[in-house]
Amino acid sequence: LGDLGGFTSHGFGINASGQVVGESDTADFNTHAFRTAGTTLLPGDDLGTLGGLTSTAHGINATGVVTGWSDTSGGNTHAYRTAGTTILTTDDLGTLGGTANFSHGFGINATGQVTGDSASGSVTHAFRTTPTGTINFAADLGILPNGTSSFGRAINNSGQVAGYGDTTGGATHAFRSSGNGAGILALTDLGTLGGSSQGFGINTGGQVVGASNGKAFLYTDAFGILNLNSYLDAASQVQFSTWTLSAANGINDSGLITGFATDSSSVMHAFLLEPDVSSPTPEPGAVALMAACALAGTGVLRRGRKRPFPTQIL
Repeated sequence: LGDLGGFTSHGFGINASGQVVGESDTADFNTHAFRTAGTTLLPGDDLGTLGGLTSTAHGINATGVVTGWSDTSGGNTHAYRTAGTTILTTDDLGTLGGTANFSHGFGINATGQVTGDSASGSVTHAFRTTPTGTINFAADLGILPNGTSSFGRAINNSGQVAGYGDTTGGATHAFRSSGNGAGILALTDLGTLGGSSQGFGINTGGQVVGASNGKAFLYTDAFGILNLNSYLDAASQVQFSTWTLSAANGINDSGLITGFATDSSSVMHAFLLEPDVSSPTPEPGAVALMAACALAGTGVLRRGRKRPFPTQIL
């Protein structure tokens, strides 16, 4: 994609139309958020800032609305949701009122709801805005039982948020929030594979992916938190025997999962998992959790008629 006149650029999100958002150095050595309109970065793709020097973009929905965060003219960092082709002061989502005066936008859904984190008093809380609203008291997602802080990272079209927060003893656990219109707002502790866990992605079905104890996980309502390393098909186990799936960062409605793996030489590799429809559909139950994914590492991907991941498991 190139850059905005500097030396480096990073892509963090993409929508169904292929528009990419991220950040790039500019000619004056600042970092600005961008949203592509074509196949290369052009000056017109620079989203600008909220009046400060730097900005970044992390999420984009199907209509091209972008969220991220930016320096403000007052020297603070605030989340934004774009209404047009550039970041304007009117796009500033504000904060939860914390003493540190910061917020970050990480995920956005089809209606424009944004999730992320913001200072709340002396701690940090996850938030979920309304489709057109700012960050306010009603947007605060709260914390896990006995925790103090929480962080929102992804949101689906039902308003369910995936993220993580601290719990008793300071351990970090992944969570999934209740959706829009669910009545009492609640964060569900998704558990861990031992140690801590963080939720990074969520699909329309409410399936969450993330990382726990150095392993990529998938959470489903039927089977709880699963170590994805334990559910590779036989061919992938052989071909990628030196790899450990370290973190899963995103999952789509077809059950495709992406993230990164670490090999025995500590080299990191991007991966793509897809449901393995060549295996017989197992019966429900723990013993029936057969290999449900095939690993794509060096251009190798098990092909087949795509079906959503839960259909394959159940």
